[in-house]
Amino acid sequence: MNDTLGRRHVGSRIGSTLDRAEVIYLRILRASVLMIATALIIVALGFAGINLVRVMRSPESVVAASVHIDGSELIPADGKSVTDTTEKEQTDRANLQQRAFYDDFVKRYFALYARSFAPFKRGDDKILSQGEFDDLTVDSSARLDAIGRGDLDFAQDKVDLADLFSALNAAATDPKTVARLNRYKMATKSRIATQVRRTRTETRRGWDAYSTGCSGWYETPVGCAVTRSVAIPYMEKVYEMRFPTNVEAPSKVFKGYQDRFFALLNARRAESVAKAEAERDDILRGQAEGRAGLMAALAIGGGFVVLMFFFLLIAIERHQRQRAVTAE
Repeated sequence: MNDTLGRRHVGSRIGSTLDRAEVIYLRILRASVLMIATALIIVALGFAGINLVRVMRSPESVVAASVHIDGSELIPADGKSVTDTTEKEQTDRANLQQRAFYDDFVKRYFALYARSFAPFKRGDDKILSQGEFDDLTVDSSARLDAIGRGDLDFAQDKVDLADLFSALNAAATDPKTVARLNRYKMATKSRIATQVRRTRTETRRGWDAYSTGCSGWYETPVGCAVTRSVAIPYMEKVYEMRFPTNVEAPSKVFKGYQDRFFALLNARRAESVAKAEAERDDILRGQAEGRAGLMAALAIGGGFVVLMFFFLLIAIERHQRQRAVTAE
């Protein structure tokens, strides 16, 4: 009898220990499920928000940034036929407006040259007329032809020329430019020797095995003696009066600044367009990744629902266990 009571007491203690261990494991499992579920819903919401923003971005919202050339950067370190009368009138009016704009710009541009660069000419330098200056720099006739062919946008060219004028105007008053022009005006020519490759022609007498212009040409040796011209290259030292290499005429300085302006403008415009294109590609790539991310967010949300389902089962089981204990 005592043995039976002892075995029951031991069994009761073991059952009680298992019940307590089960309760502890259930609490740990419930807490783990709650923490994982909370983390999943937070990640799902954040992931969905980030990728929704990426999907909603539009590549058309990206445009190439405008570029500007500052005056100090110019200084180097040292077609369809028209049959309708109204359309023809509009075209003629537009052509007149374009011609008037270029004429006015050349006039102001030439005045800038005459004011800031021409005073540094030397006495033997050529004096440019406004037409010659136009052909040397702006070349308005070529620009009008390019506009007519559709190779040049008039509105954009107006903006570029306005920037060019501002940049040249700023560069003209820069101390480096003034010093550069003064060096030219005060420079003196030096007698400089240069080696020049030339060619002279000499007459030489030799034997031509294919000539038949003499008697007995067929006898050995076959051929005849002939006279031929031979080009002889030689080097000649030429002397000329030159300015030092670090000085240039005002017109050349002015044209160099203009060429540098358009070189910088085209390079930066190409860089801006490439940057905008790269950003558009990045948006398209982000949209594709965003769609995949939204699917992943949905999968994470589904995982949350599954975990909550298991949590519900655990809660139901725990509730039923408590009711069974109370009933006992």
